[in-house]
Amino acid sequence: MTTHAPSTLPASMKISVIMPSLLLATLCLYGLWHFPIAQTSLLIAIVIYVALLLYKPLSWLIILPLITVGLSLSPWSGRFIFNEHDIFVLITIAVGLLNTLKKPNSGQTHTMLLPSIFTAFCLLSLAHVPLAELFGPTTQNLYFSETYPFAITKGIAYGLGLSWLLVKHSQQDRKLVVSYLIYAAVLTSTLLFFIALWERKIFGGLLDDTPWMKVAHSFLNFSGAYRMTGVMADMHTGGESLDGIFLLLAPINLLGVYLFKSHKAKGFALIGLLSLLYCVLVGFTRATYVATAVSLSSLAIMHFLWKFKEKRKQGQSFPVVKLSVYGMYIISVWFAYGQTGYYAIGAAALGLIFTMFTYQYKDKLKHAFWPLILMINILVIYICIDSFYDSQWIDKTNNNLILLLISLVGIIGSVFFANTPRTQKDDNTFYPHLAAIIISAVLAIALGGTRIQMRMDTTSRDLDTRLDHWNTVINSSQWSFKEIMMGNGLGSFPLNYVTNEPDLVRRIGSYVLTTNGTENTLLLGPGEDLAFGQRLTIKPNTEYNLNLELNSQSIANKTVIFASLCERNLIIFERWAVNCETQKINVQPSKDTQFISTTINSKTIGANWAIKRLPTVMLLRYKKGDAPLAIKSIELIDEGMESAITNSHFTQGTDHWFFYHDFEHLPWHIKNIYLSIFYQIGAIGSLLFIIMLGIAAKNVMASPVEQRPINGAIASIVLGYLAFGLFGDPLDSSRVSSLFFMLLFFLISSRVSNTKN
Repeated sequence: MTTHAPSTLPASMKISVIMPSLLLATLCLYGLWHFPIAQTSLLIAIVIYVALLLYKPLSWLIILPLITVGLSLSPWSGRFIFNEHDIFVLITIAVGLLNTLKKPNSGQTHTMLLPSIFTAFCLLSLAHVPLAELFGPTTQNLYFSETYPFAITKGIAYGLGLSWLLVKHSQQDRKLVVSYLIYAAVLTSTLLFFIALWERKIFGGLLDDTPWMKVAHSFLNFSGAYRMTGVMADMHTGGESLDGIFLLLAPINLLGVYLFKSHKAKGFALIGLLSLLYCVLVGFTRATYVATAVSLSSLAIMHFLWKFKEKRKQGQSFPVVKLSVYGMYIISVWFAYGQTGYYAIGAAALGLIFTMFTYQYKDKLKHAFWPLILMINILVIYICIDSFYDSQWIDKTNNNLILLLISLVGIIGSVFFANTPRTQKDDNTFYPHLAAIIISAVLAIALGGTRIQMRMDTTSRDLDTRLDHWNTVINSSQWSFKEIMMGNGLGSFPLNYVTNEPDLVRRIGSYVLTTNGTENTLLLGPGEDLAFGQRLTIKPNTEYNLNLELNSQSIANKTVIFASLCERNLIIFERWAVNCETQKINVQPSKDTQFISTTINSKTIGANWAIKRLPTVMLLRYKKGDAPLAIKSIELIDEGMESAITNSHFTQGTDHWFFYHDFEHLPWHIKNIYLSIFYQIGAIGSLLFIIMLGIAAKNVMASPVEQRPINGAIASIVLGYLAFGLFGDPLDSSRVSSLFFMLLFFLISSRVSNTKN
């Protein structure tokens, strides 16, 4: 029975909507008032955003994902627990609530009971969080602070609010909502692609006189040391937030290729998919490769089965021959790539596309048809053979040559049969061909690239490390009846882990800010991997004086500090792969307060435009010492006697300061989504999560025709996360979890929602 909503809301319901909206808006403005940087710019952006939301209520579906991956001010502001992302999410939900007053829902009622229960249970983790401290500066490592549970829990709460808006919008026009989601995925993927080009310094080559061949080599460099980390601050301890974003976007991009009708729209979605796949490849993460394959293949299989079910009603049989031909093409390209490199992929792609066009104009070509087919095959063979003998990385053995020749037979044969009228019948061959090329290229590069092969070689050792880590994770909890049933609480892991492993602190380093009246002192603990510093503007070829004021009581023996001016992003992967100028500072024991001064010449640091280089930063590393180093002030004075450092005396806590861990990542992340869920929310929370997954699966299988595309895409995202979750947990990033739970909660609630189509 259909229950239609009234045309206008009663006064009591209006108040129940307006009050939460005003509360969220107040929190947003309060957080902005206490934000340490860019207040005016953020306020202007928020005003424009609110106006856009009031004019185009669905615009948040595009803008919020772009903000999620492209705007992260924490390395500059020092604010991680509550930051600019929270401000935009809160204002999105606040304005969304008000928009429901203008356009009441039509259609059946819906329920979000289970998502609400799950969220409420997770919010119990905030019972002991001092909420008043969320809007102020931190005074210690944020992972060990009392406010850190909020950084994890908020993503689930935001997901509930955003999913509620998504359901409201879809009740008005589901097709439009799906289109907006696809546009958002494509634009966000394209933004990530440009971020990858910037981070890998390819933009520099495009903007100067670098030879195009060198630029192309940089673009196709899958053996370099630097992996993509993006600009999301969650990655500063080697988190998996970027991988989580990839897994969110990939199926939705593919959905656009399937769902859009026009060639331009399909091409638009394809650009997003290709952009994202490039980012996945240069992430060089084995679990992400597998999880992306799982998510994309699951959506492709669901789409194929749904389409085949429709075609079977029309009397069409299962396309065994077509699938076999494409399978042989993909396998042959993969083997050819192993003997020739990238040229095999290009040759096979040219062969498939050129042969397709030749078949399409067969009637016009007449007697020229077979000579053209022969020329195309000769071109494919020539490119591959020439690349085989020209490559410096391939052994010119008879066995490798034979394997290449067999691969060429497979490529040429599959290309020929894939374009015959009997195989294709009346289908459009371009997109199936393109899919085969993309799968071949990604598979070849993912499994054959030098860098990923280096990581594959360490798989056994890495697995042993993970197993030891998970055992330590389990041992870090008391596992009383309460912990088993309720969990340790969201965000509890890092503090529990180091408490259980006190020797770990000596290896990873630590910092805490102590207050004494109006004076604050930074206690920087020794650690091999901790880099504490500040992003700032550094002029090239400039002599900087670094001045440190140290409390004498912290120096019992000779102490060594390393001070650096660097161009670097959130994490590095090889110690030599970063542009840095470093000074070693020896500090002698003293009974008096010491003023240490040293000179660092920036040389080439900061020489290029920001788009042609990585951010510039001043870092301190205190690798060895007997006790925490008490630092009362840090100043970096340039030639004009001006300090480049903000908050040099820590009067604003650790605002403007940030820390990085390039190699020691396990202390901050459980690295397994299943263990993470049970560890944090216990048996009850795990059961609720499993029930939600069960309902989601049921809704996908029972989806009506009009809901299949988006439900299938969300299901593919969930499957990708479950596959990735064996070795990682992207949900410990609120930027990721807010979008993931938005989609999961939406899928759960869709079982009783009605739509206008």
